[in-house]
Amino acid sequence: MATFEIIVRRRGKKGLLTFSHGDIAVSTTCWWDPQVKIEPNSDGYVAYATRMHTKKDSVTGDKRPGIWLGKDVKYARGTKKSNAIFIHEGKNAAWSDGCIVAVRADVMRMWNAITPKGQPNVLVKVFDDG
Repeated sequence: MATFEIIVRRRGKKGLLTFSHGDIAVSTTCWWDPQVKIEPNSDGYVAYATRMHTKKDSVTGDKRPGIWLGKDVKYARGTKKSNAIFIHEGKNAAWSDGCIVAVRADVMRMWNAITPKGQPNVLVKVFDDG
């Protein structure tokens, strides 16, 4: 059972990402690449707070913190699946290769609140609201 929940509501080319746990509340704009958008999932993707192997943190230069949506995340168009979909820092859709991105400060507030790292303790629900 997931201890943490992230809700992504996509509308057009951007959306709203929300997270709440204890005294941490995040409600922020998020983006994705519309050409490689993942399939909505109201039941939720079982996710993990971890670090990306191929991307660098824009501040520290270490591996980028992110919330990994797990294996076999299906794209909205077709049958292609990915094992590399994250919620991670980004300033706009250009930062996404299929991932969901939000400003660094908000991603870090969520990422720091999620413990322990590397465990399937996050449920990410993705909705398309038009």
